[in-house]
Amino acid sequence: MKVLYSFCIVLLFIIYTTSSDAAITTIVGANVDAGIRPPTGVCTAFNMTNAGILTMPDGGGSPSTQQFDIGVLEDSYDGVGYYSIRDGAGNTRVYKVFLSTLSISNNNQINTVNNPDAANVLEGSYYNTLTGRFVSVGRMIVAPCAAPNCMHFRTYVDNTLESDSTTTIIDMTAGADSPTFDGDGTYLQYSVTTGSRIVNVSPAFIAGASDTLAVGDTVRGLTVDSTFLYGATFAAGGIIKRWDKSNIAAGETNFTPGITTPLIQFPVYDSFNGSLYVAGRSTGVSQNIMYKIRTSDMTIVGSTVFANNQLLDKILIDPVNDKLYVVFETGGNGNITRVNRSTLVIEQTFNGTGTANGLTDGQSRIDVITQTAYLPFNGNGGGAQLQKVSLCD
Repeated sequence: MKVLYSFCIVLLFIIYTTSSDAAITTIVGANVDAGIRPPTGVCTAFNMTNAGILTMPDGGGSPSTQQFDIGVLEDSYDGVGYYSIRDGAGNTRVYKVFLSTLSISNNNQINTVNNPDAANVLEGSYYNTLTGRFVSVGRMIVAPCAAPNCMHFRTYVDNTLESDSTTTIIDMTAGADSPTFDGDGTYLQYSVTTGSRIVNVSPAFIAGASDTLAVGDTVRGLTVDSTFLYGATFAAGGIIKRWDKSNIAAGETNFTPGITTPLIQFPVYDSFNGSLYVAGRSTGVSQNIMYKIRTSDMTIVGSTVFANNQLLDKILIDPVNDKLYVVFETGGNGNITRVNRSTLVIEQTFNGTGTANGLTDGQSRIDVITQTAYLPFNGNGGGAQLQKVSLCD
């Protein structure tokens, strides 16, 4: 038992200090490390159950304005959530949420009537697990950045502003999105006059190498390993894009491994087995499929098939217990299916409650050490919501 505990602590340390897609969350369930601090995330009885729903004070604006991420080490390993929400008047607040109790600690207003950042442009915001900071990424539209606009980075410690930086990008026409990061910086997609561009921004928030995509081309989510940056094209054709991190300006290489679903989105890299998991989404008339792609040769090595109406959104990894959690939506409800990470066999499905407005795309998170998942829901005029799901109960 002592050896297992030591192994899990080392494993979780690696997870915490790799990249955004390995980031995890928290709640101490009945069968998760009772009394052990820090918890190891080892589960002895897998069963997904509803652990509560928090309705936020705000929720207006479009779904794209909502961003959610978690700091798993905060609040003595119980975890803290940061929920960025725009109301109907164009004000954006970041709410700090204690995840153990699903209670709001405080809020910090970062935009007032769509100022200093443009409306609906905060999709690039994220929690940096390497620095322990929530990072708000917007497009500043006031002096000195009115023309050209600036990519606007603000970091928050315990929901208090720590730094405010602007990166001048001459042809930025809309906000950044699809963020991922590692020790070399943050990788984002942003809009230009001809379409989209991929850029690496240094840890000091200085814009570095970039690649302009073909007209009409775009990606739906980015993920990174030690050598490459990957993106999934949210369009027909099933193309996985790959960039050499050391030379992003050289452009992407396109791979077509044989994906059959009409759409793919939100790839996530599994550093423990060198694989990409990609959510293959149908249009409601064909099966939805999760693909496992071996990155050494970009070949599909496994898949899990879901029903036509299970519109896949995000894949969450639990390497401690060898599980995958596939978040999907059916009729506005946010649901989760647990899949064996080795065999890709479906084990259990949790049917959430959700709202008529549905999941906030790509924002679900997992806290491995406390065996909890968090599903944010759009407000669109009412209060946004956050559902907490115990994975080990």
